[in-house]
Amino acid sequence: MRSSFIPAPAEPPIPCISLSPWRSEQPGSVIDSAPEKTMLPASIASLSSSVYAVSGNTTTRFLLFKSVHGQGEIFTEVSDSELHPGDILLFPLDRSNNIVVQMIFKHAAVYCGDDEVIHFVGTGTQRKRDVISSRTTSGVIAKEGLVKMEKERGKYLIYRKIDGVNLNDFRRKVKEAMNSEAEYCASKNNCIHFALSLLGLEEFSSELVQIQDEVDSSHSETSFLVG
Repeated sequence: MRSSFIPAPAEPPIPCISLSPWRSEQPGSVIDSAPEKTMLPASIASLSSSVYAVSGNTTTRFLLFKSVHGQGEIFTEVSDSELHPGDILLFPLDRSNNIVVQMIFKHAAVYCGDDEVIHFVGTGTQRKRDVISSRTTSGVIAKEGLVKMEKERGKYLIYRKIDGVNLNDFRRKVKEAMNSEAEYCASKNNCIHFALSLLGLEEFSSELVQIQDEVDSSHSETSFLVG
């Protein structure tokens, strides 16, 4: 006698995202020969942390929901014909044909006016396993022409703070940033943190640059007061 039992259909496989070793033509990209030691450009690593932290992560929250912790959705997308100082521009991180990379990973810059943007980028390299760690590498805060950046990185999306930006505060923060140095950290001090910090929405770790003469003078004054 044959059994009338019909087995349940197999569960469909759970989709997963795999970042295979690849090579970027952007400066600073280094690929090690061993797959487990694959090096990622710091610019890619800056947002790779969003793959591992779906909630509570500043980078993920902003990229997926255009919000910051405790404030809900406070950005709206606008067209490139309406650029205002303080708008955040999200560029592709890589010119590859990988649609996942293009959709998820972005590089943030902030529009300053006069066709200029300011951004923070890592200049070193990081291993995959360093992406979610607190390992730091060198970073650079710089202004660039918008046309030049678009040519190098591709078309951007524009997001504006819904309740506006205090332009005096914004310009003061930009001026301070241009005279500051910062260490790059994929999970805690990346281009997203920097962009949001210029709008007063996030902490960003940096130090004002001091000329050696000023440092020596400061030490002399301290010694005089103590003495």
